[in-house]
Amino acid sequence: MDDVAWVHTLVFPPGLETMNSNHRRNRYEANRLTQMWKGTAITLARAARIPRLERTFVVSEFRPPRQGTRDAANLYPTVKACLDGIVVAGVLADDSQTYVQGPFPKLGLVFKDRVRDPLKRGQMLIHLHPWRDDMTHVTPL
Repeated sequence: MDDVAWVHTLVFPPGLETMNSNHRRNRYEANRLTQMWKGTAITLARAARIPRLERTFVVSEFRPPRQGTRDAANLYPTVKACLDGIVVAGVLADDSQTYVQGPFPKLGLVFKDRVRDPLKRGQMLIHLHPWRDDMTHVTPL
């Protein structure tokens, strides 16, 4: 890619049930949620017409439904399913360290739209930034 700054953001519908590293689900429930997140990522990536990226720097942003203490890294199973969907959509060749820096988790602003999120589950966003060798030591925004 050229030196022009670009960021592709997948904005997931609010209210989707997330997967958390601390939750122990049976394998059928875990698979159902994994396939739901993966399928949604495929649909969003294709609809956004994101071009094939050689490599990317990934930031996962979770907008929680309310204030409180959270560990954004616990949502890694959700983010992994999203990255798998992005690969299936043809945006990336693979989600290994050769093609992806991150994902770097962060908490966003509180998502308070109770009409769009009546179950108060929040919202996930996946930001695909340009890969930069000098970004490996930078804290993502």
